[in-house]
Amino acid sequence: MKRGLAASRSHAPRGNALRWPLRGEVRVSNQRAGFLAVPRRGASGQRVPTRSVGTSLVAVLLLAGLAAPAGAEEIYFQDGKRLMAMVEAIDGKGKITLRLPSGKMSAAELTQVNSITFRGREPRAIRAGAQEFHFVSGDRLKGQIVRLQSDVLLTETAGAGNVAIPLAALRGFLTMPIEGKAGRRAIELVAGDDEDPTGKMDQVLDRRTAGYEGVLEAIDSKELHLDHERLRRIVPLSILHLVGVRLARDTQNPRPPLSSQPFVKVLTRDGSTLEGLLHSVRHGKWNLHPTWQPDRVLAVPVEEVVAVEVLNGHAIYLSQLQPSEVKEKAILTPQQRYRLNQNCQGNPLQVGGNHYAWGIGVHANSSLTFDIVGDWSKFEAVVGIDDQVGQGGSVTFQVLADGKELYKSPVLRGGATAKTPTAIAVPIKGVKKLTLVVDATDDLDLGDLADGAGARLLR
Repeated sequence: MKRGLAASRSHAPRGNALRWPLRGEVRVSNQRAGFLAVPRRGASGQRVPTRSVGTSLVAVLLLAGLAAPAGAEEIYFQDGKRLMAMVEAIDGKGKITLRLPSGKMSAAELTQVNSITFRGREPRAIRAGAQEFHFVSGDRLKGQIVRLQSDVLLTETAGAGNVAIPLAALRGFLTMPIEGKAGRRAIELVAGDDEDPTGKMDQVLDRRTAGYEGVLEAIDSKELHLDHERLRRIVPLSILHLVGVRLARDTQNPRPPLSSQPFVKVLTRDGSTLEGLLHSVRHGKWNLHPTWQPDRVLAVPVEEVVAVEVLNGHAIYLSQLQPSEVKEKAILTPQQRYRLNQNCQGNPLQVGGNHYAWGIGVHANSSLTFDIVGDWSKFEAVVGIDDQVGQGGSVTFQVLADGKELYKSPVLRGGATAKTPTAIAVPIKGVKKLTLVVDATDDLDLGDLADGAGARLLR
């Protein structure tokens, strides 16, 4: 279906049908990967942390024609155990081959792993004028637009090489740097829920916070051409002068459901996050079927990977997911959006004197709904007012399953009282939508920084 007014104006498909001549293009024989193949990036000029490895192991690696990896990975398991090892390979069935610091080989199951952190990875600088692409699936990918070709956006990225993105998979994109009032407005436009009520218009915001509505007709690394709705003509806009583009709702694919199989979230050095079913790990690349295009294989070089989270194993933290519905309404205080693995003001989660690496921080009044698929039996969390508040704040927590209340806490207050924090365990077998509700009480919403610390689903 043609986008926006293109149907009524009989526009041809956007972009052109010319070949995509990209710098560093690599052709591969794997037809499933198509042109998503990633050129291998060398480590020239990069600082390589020293590993505590015996000289015999280094000699074996060099004789095999392989460079010594830059530090071991830190692997966190679902049962709380932690292991320092190198991920040598993962096959299509989730069997992990590990090399221990002693040089011995070991094995593990992907479903047993919670996360893998890669040491010695320094953040990659993002040049001005690059874009951050926001997907309907919740993924974010940073890169540079090359051009639009038949409703497919061709891009170059540092973390995943040359990537073709169907426009139907995108919510929109931001142009770097994201700063100031214009940056905040752009984030609200692209990541927020406000949009054109008809759902048929693309929306563009420039650095003066001036907005344009119309149909995106063409785009390359320098210019965006918009069929302007009000002016009824094509308007060229410089990419460097734009801060955000939100694509029309009616042209987007529906948000894909949560996979019932174990899948991974890959975080890269440039700040990108990619979710999908893991195809394999081999030859120095993490290969996955991205959620937004599951028939393709996207290859991410291991040197670009910062961390990998395993989702839908024996347990999953809610902060590893994205809520499908968000409702937030402040009373007296400024609006403060929910945050994952932080309190709502961006600080570490701390409840009852304990710090938590995983969890959700919100400000009353808040309602977050998560689509959950799979044989989950229980929801666990520690709920309470974040310690940052001190003696202030008072809220109630509710857990709803498919709209029905399963749990409601007493009034929880900040400080060392008998009713904060509270550990909860709620049966959720057969539930498809899980909603966490935090409401203000007698002090309205003053100091109501509430945390669902360690919130997770268990099989």
